Amino acid sequence: MSAPRTHIRKATLADGTRTDAFLADGKIAALGQAPDGWQSDAEIDANGAWLLPAATDLCARVGEPGWPEKATMASELPVAAAAGIGLLCLPPDGRPVTDNVSVVNWITRHAGHAGHADNAGSASVAMLGALTEGHAGERIAPLRSLINAGCSGVAQADGLPSNMLILRRALDYAAGNGITVHVRPLLRSLAPRGCLHDGALAARHGVDAQPTSAETIAVAALIELARETGAHVHIGRLSAGRSVPLLAAAKAEGITVTADVAAHQLLLDESVLADLHPRWHLQPPLRTPADAAALRQGVVDGTIDAVCSDHTPQDQDAKTNPLPITAAGGATLEHLWPAVHTALGGDSTPERLQRLLCTKPAQVLGRGDATVGVGSAADCVLFDPNVSGQCDETTLRSQAKITPLHGMTLQGRVVATWLAGVAVRAPR
Repeated sequence: MSAPRTHIRKATLADGTRTDAFLADGKIAALGQAPDGWQSDAEIDANGAWLLPAATDLCARVGEPGWPEKATMASELPVAAAAGIGLLCLPPDGRPVTDNVSVVNWITRHAGHAGHADNAGSASVAMLGALTEGHAGERIAPLRSLINAGCSGVAQADGLPSNMLILRRALDYAAGNGITVHVRPLLRSLAPRGCLHDGALAARHGVDAQPTSAETIAVAALIELARETGAHVHIGRLSAGRSVPLLAAAKAEGITVTADVAAHQLLLDESVLADLHPRWHLQPPLRTPADAAALRQGVVDGTIDAVCSDHTPQDQDAKTNPLPITAAGGATLEHLWPAVHTALGGDSTPERLQRLLCTKPAQVLGRGDATVGVGSAADCVLFDPNVSGQCDETTLRSQAKITPLHGMTLQGRVVATWLAGVAVRAPR
């Protein structure tokens, strides 16, 4: 599909400038004044809405490979595009695990097929290879082969391996080869089955809990290993407020460490779990209001680099039992932009949203700076911060219909998305 020549009137850029934008041939042809001889194929009045790059989501699962009954690339990639996300980064914990070139090639091929289904615009896919074979934490996976096959980094997505020497050696190798290592900060020996925050709620219901120390000890260990090896360690999906000062101190020392948090961790806390509804069974678990406040402050001051969706689609069968024996996760892809805007409240600005959802995530994946500028790719989103709507599971476009955001009123809405200059329509 060829990209039409599109004129966007009165859009607000990240720096607060209100201007017109002109999209042509898949790029931003001009800002302000139209190019000589310009003739529009399409026009839109932004009326002050924010024109920003399409988001890069650092952690989103799409059901494949392994769980097509929950979701598929064909179902989720168009949803992501319509929600203002241009690139989804898939963790390696599918079935099979992304620990060899054949799985990388399978994902690449199927993502390409999904992008051409039903004439719907679709987000692109980046992959993380597994740090260890089978994600088992016992043997280092063929990291260089995974990168050469197209992975944007490697990951241990289910927590620290039990054998920390394996992690140390893998980080040594990664540092020498310029590979970013993504790790979920969890010391599993402290929380082998924990599904709630270790507090009064878990104690009252007699549910296995996950203490804050299971995360903070892991964060401290990762920082020390990053210091020793010089590797770039990306710490993904924070949930504990006490992790934030650890990161701040590491960055002040110049240690190469970055971090992200899921949007729902900024919006929600364990108070929503009074009835233990399985929609709020998440990993990492929701913690206290003080934890959520500390995470929001870390996002605002830049200690936490990025916000992701942590989209983990689950079908109804996976969420019908009592919370401790249900599957963790939910559908969070299509509300990423308004969820972050709502969580930040008065601290939300176009510059801050661009940093958290576009610029920093792209840098973590080695994709360079995401920006709206003359000559840059016309992968952009028009976000109206002044409208609100209620999240309703029955209207989700995702194949998965269970979300921890159900019933919440969210501020802001994605008005339009362009990928390579082509307007993306919401899938029906």
